[in-house]
Formats: sequence, structure tokens, C-alpha cells
Amino acid sequence: MFASYQGRSTVLHAVAFVLVALSFIFPVVLGTSALLPTWLSGIVSILVALAILVDAGHKAFAPSERPARGLRGLSALAALTALIGWICWLFIFNNFDAAGTTMYKVGTFALGTSAVLNIFCAAMAFMDWRAGRVTPVKH
Repeated sequence: MFASYQGRSTVLHAVAFVLVALSFIFPVVLGTSALLPTWLSGIVSILVALAILVDAGHKAFAPSERPARGLRGLSALAALTALIGWICWLFIFNNFDAAGTTMYKVGTFALGTSAVLNIFCAAMAFMDWRAGRVTPVKH
């Protein structure tokens, strides 16, 4: 599964979505505290988003990667919104006065957007992988 961009993308986006869901979406929907510590999920999500950006950018414009360019573009957008959202939320988490400000609104919007993009990219990459439209790794 990790031998193709689509396989790696499926796993990375699914992990990014689960982290946002456990520490941001479910607590808001269920009205409970975060199921994962905010600082831990924020740091791990930032590392996963950086991995998604590196993976999406590696050989993105090679002729053999033409079928996956749309997925790579959406992956990069999902990673950027996750980075923005988590940086805002980590700032808010460490600075209680920032709650309710524009930073709060931007962070909430960015995390919500990244969650939608991550689950969409994971589904799209999984469907490409299952259909056999994969881009094999060439050394």
C-alpha cells in the first residue's frame, strides 16, 4: 500500500482526519473535553501535515505523475489548512486571552476545512488505489 502515492496519501489523510476528529470535532459535537490532549494532537497533526506536503510535492510535475496531480493539489491544500488551523489552535491553547478573537475563528474554520479536505482526499486516494490507478514508486 505504501508503494504508491495513493496508498501513502490514504493513510496520511486518514490519520490527519482522525486526529482532528478526536481532538476537535467530537468534543464540539458531543460537548465534552478533547479525547486527545490538544498539544499532543496539534504537534502530531502538524508533523503529519508536513509529511503530506512533502509527499504531495515530491515529483509532482513529473510526466508519470499526471494522473495524480489533482489529488496532489488537494492534498497540499488540506495540509496547508491543517497547518494554519493547528498553529492557531496551539496559540489559543497557550494564550487564554485569544479565545473568542479572530484567531479563534480562523483556526476553527481552518480545522473544519482541513477535516473535510482530509477525508475527501483519503477517500479519493483509496478509490484510486482500489481501482488500480496508482503511481508506482520508481527508484
